[in-house]
Amino acid sequence: MAQGWLNTMPQVVLTVVDPAAPAWPPSLALSSLKHCSALSQVPRPLVADAVVLAIKPQQMAEVAPHLQDMLPTPCPLILSIAAGITTTRLQGWMGEKSPIVRAMPNLPASVGAGISGAYAHACVTPPQRALAEQLLGVLGLVLWQDDEMLLEAVTAVSGSGPAYFFLLAEVMAEVGQALGLSAEQARTLARHTLVGAGALLRHDDRSVQALRQAVTSPGGTTEAALKVLMQHDQLKNLMHQAMQACVERARALGG
Repeated sequence: MAQGWLNTMPQVVLTVVDPAAPAWPPSLALSSLKHCSALSQVPRPLVADAVVLAIKPQQMAEVAPHLQDMLPTPCPLILSIAAGITTTRLQGWMGEKSPIVRAMPNLPASVGAGISGAYAHACVTPPQRALAEQLLGVLGLVLWQDDEMLLEAVTAVSGSGPAYFFLLAEVMAEVGQALGLSAEQARTLARHTLVGAGALLRHDDRSVQALRQAVTSPGGTTEAALKVLMQHDQLKNLMHQAMQACVERARALGG
């Protein structure tokens, strides 16, 4: 996210608090970036338009109360991307009137091709929501939710979703190698097949079902493969179990 903001928002001034110094690519102009290894190094009060909580959910109970003591009044926008941590719980640590936007971006945000689900608490002002939209919009599409609990479903679909595709590419490459391809050929074929399919999804207005059918000639090789994957809805059932497990884990992390 930081790389995306520094690359596309020349006016941004960014302070990153991280015990480990981020490895910024040489192409970034870092004159507008400051790194602190601890919150104690950040000047008080913390003067900012937005504070981004990009930490593990398990760390929030420790970090949020310390951050509350640093924030001025009125409080700046709090943008949280910690899975499962509700706005109500965050306000318990940071004050009941804290303007909090919860968001769940995904890994392709690092190349501007992400998608984020977002929810704005009632304390968030219209300008603060617009700022959150701007920050998340740099990373890709933004889908706002009226029901905060739907962010768990967003996590299951898009937040964790890239890993499902990476696993599919991994398995396809392994099977391709088992069928006689070299390891390099199998990896290249699997990777570029998924990249190409994603590009087609982005640029073709047809439904995913119509695109699948366009590849599937009656009685052909693709139909033979899909009959295995779709038999007794086994792939659908497996994905349902996997994504339900993701939702339950997000809820558990939120306490």
